[in-house]
Amino acid sequence: MNWLLIGITTVLTIFIVVLRFSEVIKYRRNLRIFHEKNKDVSVLYHEKKNIYLLLALAVVVFVISLFVEGDILERVSMSVVFSILVLSEAANAWMNSKLFSTDKEFLFGMAYDRYRSIKTYKPKGKRNTFIVTLKGEEYLVPNRVAEIIQQKVKEIKNSKK
Repeated sequence: MNWLLIGITTVLTIFIVVLRFSEVIKYRRNLRIFHEKNKDVSVLYHEKKNIYLLLALAVVVFVISLFVEGDILERVSMSVVFSILVLSEAANAWMNSKLFSTDKEFLFGMAYDRYRSIKTYKPKGKRNTFIVTLKGEEYLVPNRVAEIIQQKVKEIKNSKK
């Protein structure tokens, strides 16, 4: 049995899980503050597909890891470690699954800003877009979310006229 490999992998897994779930705690805090600050919060975008794909991948990784050659303890520990890593990515997908919106602000994952502070949009590849704010911050969002935010900005500008 290769205990050194199991130990290193376990330590790295714990490190990644702690980082990911600290992000989840920050996200939940931001979401709570967003809901407390704004009474009229609505969900403009909700994508569950990535969450379900990652949960299915965790099961597949667990099952496949059990059939690799080696000692049973090694196989079980590695399958648990890899499944936990995939589940931590599912937590990230959960954070980026909803776009919350009010009349003036939006919250997507850890990105929280006002619609009026959006300066421009820069495409990144075929599926993602950077939203650039007046403060120089860049938020990476899927194209569908960028389109919804652009539509909301147009609605706000048209309602001011």
